[in-house]
Amino acid sequence: MKKNMNNSRIRPYRLRNLILIFQLLTLVLMIFYNGKNMTSQQIIVGFALIGLIFVSNILLRVISKGDGYIFPLASLLFSIGFVMIYRLDPALGARHVLWFAISLMAFYFTYFLMGFMKYFEDKAWIFLGICVVLFAMTIVFGKNIHGARNWIQIGSHSFQPSEITKISFIFLLASYYKNEKKYEQIQLKKIPIGKYILFMIVYFFIALFFLQKDLGSAVIFFGIYFVILFIYDSHRMLLLWNFLFITLGGVSGYYLFDHVKIRIATWINPWKYMDGIGYQITQSLFGIASGGFFGTGIGLGRPDFIPVAESDFIFAAICEELGIFAGIAVIMLFMILIYRGFKIALQQRVTFYNIVAIGISAMFAGQALIMFGGVMKLIPLTGITIPFVSYGGSSLLSSFIALSVLQFASEEMKTETNPKTKRSSKEIFRIKMAISFFSVCFICLIIYLSYFQIFKAKKIADNPYNQRLTAYEKDITRGRFLDRNGELLAVNSIDDQGNTFRFYHYPRIYCHVLGYNHVQYGKYGLERSLNNTLLNIQDSTPINQIKSWIEQNNKGNDVELTIDTGLQTFAYNLLEGHKGAIVAMNPSNGKIYCMVSRPGFDPNTLESNWNELIEAENSPLLNRATQGLYTPGSVFKVITAAAVIETPTVSQEYNDTGEYTIEGYTIRNYGEKVYGEIGMKEALMYSVNTYFADLGIRMGREALNTMCEKFYFGDRIPFELPTSTSISGFSKESSKQEIAAASFGQGKTLVTPLNMALVTSTIANGGTMPAPILVNRVLSFEGNVLKETKPYALRRVLTPETAKHLTAYMTDTVAAGSLAAIQGVNVAGKSGTAEVGEDTTNAWFISFAPSDNPKVAVAVVLEEDGTHGADTAAPIAGEIMKYVLFQFNDR
Repeated sequence: MKKNMNNSRIRPYRLRNLILIFQLLTLVLMIFYNGKNMTSQQIIVGFALIGLIFVSNILLRVISKGDGYIFPLASLLFSIGFVMIYRLDPALGARHVLWFAISLMAFYFTYFLMGFMKYFEDKAWIFLGICVVLFAMTIVFGKNIHGARNWIQIGSHSFQPSEITKISFIFLLASYYKNEKKYEQIQLKKIPIGKYILFMIVYFFIALFFLQKDLGSAVIFFGIYFVILFIYDSHRMLLLWNFLFITLGGVSGYYLFDHVKIRIATWINPWKYMDGIGYQITQSLFGIASGGFFGTGIGLGRPDFIPVAESDFIFAAICEELGIFAGIAVIMLFMILIYRGFKIALQQRVTFYNIVAIGISAMFAGQALIMFGGVMKLIPLTGITIPFVSYGGSSLLSSFIALSVLQFASEEMKTETNPKTKRSSKEIFRIKMAISFFSVCFICLIIYLSYFQIFKAKKIADNPYNQRLTAYEKDITRGRFLDRNGELLAVNSIDDQGNTFRFYHYPRIYCHVLGYNHVQYGKYGLERSLNNTLLNIQDSTPINQIKSWIEQNNKGNDVELTIDTGLQTFAYNLLEGHKGAIVAMNPSNGKIYCMVSRPGFDPNTLESNWNELIEAENSPLLNRATQGLYTPGSVFKVITAAAVIETPTVSQEYNDTGEYTIEGYTIRNYGEKVYGEIGMKEALMYSVNTYFADLGIRMGREALNTMCEKFYFGDRIPFELPTSTSISGFSKESSKQEIAAASFGQGKTLVTPLNMALVTSTIANGGTMPAPILVNRVLSFEGNVLKETKPYALRRVLTPETAKHLTAYMTDTVAAGSLAAIQGVNVAGKSGTAEVGEDTTNAWFISFAPSDNPKVAVAVVLEEDGTHGADTAAPIAGEIMKYVLFQFNDR
């Protein structure tokens, strides 16, 4: 006799009607997306499919008094998957409809067959035999598809016996635990082995899956077994033994099987293998990240970049085109489905069927959690499908058969062989614990997916290896780059064959600033960091995504830089014959006037010169201005001096003898000169090494490191281009010898030219460090100003008094006879000659002018030049300052 176990249900017809509305809207959307390629016959089939699902829901309520929600939930999951499968490949979509029809017939056929299950509930050997036969089929006739030998191929069709094996395995477990006491009495030579028989059978099956390289099915089998074991087995020590055994097996599998190592390696760092074994998972992450909250829209994304997107990676495809809200909806639907399955187990009094309900619920939950977690890189990826959602005849068929069994199990039964019995409180508690565990897992997925979209998606979506960035450009005219005077720097052009390419008007002069935009080699420089701006792609917020649907965009934005092409060209020519970099900026507002790095490259001939560029020893692709790290030499002394001036308890007087010895290491002045009684002014003017080594030791590591941190050492400088982080030589592990050396710019201290330009600007700006600015304005295609960068301060580094003292000392240094001096202009500056290796040097000069009303700050480094900064870098800095002061229009 069957009674209604769903007395508390909330009118399932409402869910049925909601699904009908969703499916009708879905069909309209597909017609809109692919209407030109859809025949009237296909449209009729679409409406027939919707009608079939609707009628099936009604029919089920007539013949079944069980749960009224699991079939509608599965129908809704199928509908979501079908939309994406049809969008990816209409031919596959048509085949998927056929498989759905077959699965639906199998659902009802299985439902009626379950009425005869009472004759087999106690015959575990039958279910064991079915499992063995199915395993034998794959061993004898199995074909290797997608890396796993678990497929049987008949003609042009293939199916996975393991999908049906899982259901038979659940029946086996249910039959065993229903008759657990009977099986425990089995003995071998008077040794009780009954309770270990199932243990051995399970791990035999798992071993077979490992040998077939079907890791996903092995995990699902163990998951089903462990959940049922946890709830029903009376021998609690078996839980510990299983945990230890599977841990040992997993570790052994890692060392014994290469395919396990590959899965783990691609999980830990897929980006390292993104051109090979990591391609699938990185494309999945690109897809999820590109979708945003609401998705790109059906047909507007590129899920086709993801291999087998219709099957293993369909969740990533859904997130890309329908958004993470749709992804969260799919997760929640599964959470509700699993909850209903466990609720059936709680309500079902017949032992065999409540175990079956637990097993099927655990199977659905395991497959969903593994695939959701895998495509999001939370766990190693395994090759299984998402029930009801993924494409695959075997998967869809077995999922609906399992659902039919669950539907039958939801009905209350009372037979002579299975009398109604009272449930133990322990069993009920354990079932509730299992429900809680799976619910927490699904909630964690939702939280992580939300976190991923808010905090990680933008960086991943903007990765230059994301092919979607290039694909989107086919429909959008990329914006231009202009200099501060409106002179054209880069623009899209069309060749004789009608292909669009990026043309750079000043290729070598701006190569490290603008970078390149290439289909094969990705993006670099501002072309990468401002990609979304140039394509007029808004940040992936809900409001912006809605706007993008309403306002179709096919024109990008222009970007106006703060750089002056005349000065940029002049600076580039000054570096002729040198490796190095020049940065010139306005010290009061942070605008970059020029940023040059040599050697460079020609982005217009990138394809023909790529191999030569990446193999060149002088690293022409490196932007030395922002990413080159150099020993600063004596230019660092201004930082040590700042720390000393701001520590009035430390005397600035020193008696120089020409040498300073610390921990057996002797420091000498340049030319071994002796200066006698000197103060800060003379020490900076004559660049006295011993003076700053002594002050460094007296100041101590912490005070010097704190001053470095104020100047952004150890911290990323906010900038439109990628920057290396300058390194302080005053770590906790530094010896006194290292502290002394770092105090005058040697030792382990490393700085970027941009950082030294900011140090110089800070002094010139009264102690406040300005934020460096490279982008002046963003203009629409029509020339309207969309955004103008407002100057702002990064932080207050020095007191105005300290900056004033340093300005005076640096002005006196240049006035004493520097090659950076400008007639009629007060110039503040400091040279540096950093020893790198045994017989070469980095030549430095930092300066600003006029020192009484600064208009420009400059940092120059000549890499491994073998010269003195005062002789080579200083005159270059002087020429830059003269250009700005006398030929520059600072609007």
